Amino acid sequence: MAKPTRLMDPHLPRQKIVGRVEWGAGDEGGAVLHAYMLVTVLPGTAAAVVAALRLVEGVHRAETVTGPYDIVVDVAAVDVDRLGVMVQEHVQRVPGVARTLTCPVFHL
Repeated sequence: MAKPTRLMDPHLPRQKIVGRVEWGAGDEGGAVLHAYMLVTVLPGTAAAVVAALRLVEGVHRAETVTGPYDIVVDVAAVDVDRLGVMVQEHVQRVPGVARTLTCPVFHL
């Protein structure tokens, strides 16, 4: 079976698979780590939190959902360290965010 070398994603048009993590070319030609964040918010704050998350650099999409989490966020960062900084210094500081779970994208 042939290894996939290109994935269709409107946010990262020059993607390739390196190992099993989804990577693409960033704005400056560097690799990009893709992840989904599952966010729990305080009651009554979902709309304001989504609006604030959509302004965070690296957030491609933020949507309210039903289930055990309130918001799903599609994010990208140059590496796992910068992803951590995005989560701790930007996402978790949004008023109303109670908890986050970050899930890097892997391909099996």
